[in-house]
Amino acid sequence: MDKLRKVLGFSKLAIGKIKLAKQVDKTRDKRPDNKVEKNMEVIAQIYPDRIVVSHGSQQQMFSPQAPFTTRRLLVGNFAPAEQCLKAGLKQLGCFGLFKRPTLVIQPMAMCEGGLSEVEERCLMELGLSAGARDVRIQVA
Repeated sequence: MDKLRKVLGFSKLAIGKIKLAKQVDKTRDKRPDNKVEKNMEVIAQIYPDRIVVSHGSQQQMFSPQAPFTTRRLLVGNFAPAEQCLKAGLKQLGCFGLFKRPTLVIQPMAMCEGGLSEVEERCLMELGLSAGARDVRIQVA
């Protein structure tokens, strides 16, 4: 360290601060409660008038106060579906200061023959407006 100090011109105080910063980083990484998932993936299965949200082993079902499914569309009323999905993501703890999940939306009904562009766009907008970083649609 003395050679490095002489070559770079660091004082002993600066070298001490660098060592201390390295030690703090090492202890920060060893703490078990400091688990931050950078790419949290959440699956939202959309059924008529209910949404099942799951992440890892956690799975919860949410029903809106007002129905969001119509006779012809799985998501016919956008606002109740958005509120239901937001509540589900919040309940799972998917939001934080820098924490936004990647959302996989799986429509589980009314998707015979695939989805139209309008239905895909509706599901994408639903996920993004609920607070997801990225949205993928997966038709079973």
